[in-house]
Amino acid sequence: MVASWRAVGPICLVRLHARFDRTAARDPLLTLLTGGFRGPRQWGNLRSMSPRYTYFVSLAAAALLTVCGLYCVFWIFASADMAFVVCNNEYSLFSPTPRCRQPYVAMILATVLLGLALLVGLRARRAFNRTG
Repeated sequence: MVASWRAVGPICLVRLHARFDRTAARDPLLTLLTGGFRGPRQWGNLRSMSPRYTYFVSLAAAALLTVCGLYCVFWIFASADMAFVVCNNEYSLFSPTPRCRQPYVAMILATVLLGLALLVGLRARRAFNRTG
C-alpha cells in the first residue's frame, strides 16, 4: 500500500531538516555556501542569512533589476519611435491601439524595476555595513 504525500510529507521535511543541521554543523564549506542557514525553515527569511551572503545576493539582485530597468528605458524610446506615425504622437495607457499603450507600459515597468533596484541596493549597503 502506498502512503499519501499528506501523511508522509511533513515527516520527510523533519528528517531532511535534521540531516541538514547535522551536515551543516560538520561541514564549514556547506555553511559558507548556504550563508549560515540552519535549515529549510529559514529559507525565506533574509534576516537569518549572514550579512556577507545577504550583501552578495542583494547586490546581484540589484544589478539584475538595474539591467532590466535600463532595458525598459530603451523600450520606451523604441516603442515611442515605432508608434509615432500610427498614434499621431498621442500616447495613452487606455488607447484602443495596443501600439500606443506600449510607451506608458514601459515607463511603468522601468519605474518599478529601477525603484526596486534602488531599494535592494540600499539593503545591500546596509548588509555591507554590518559585515564590518
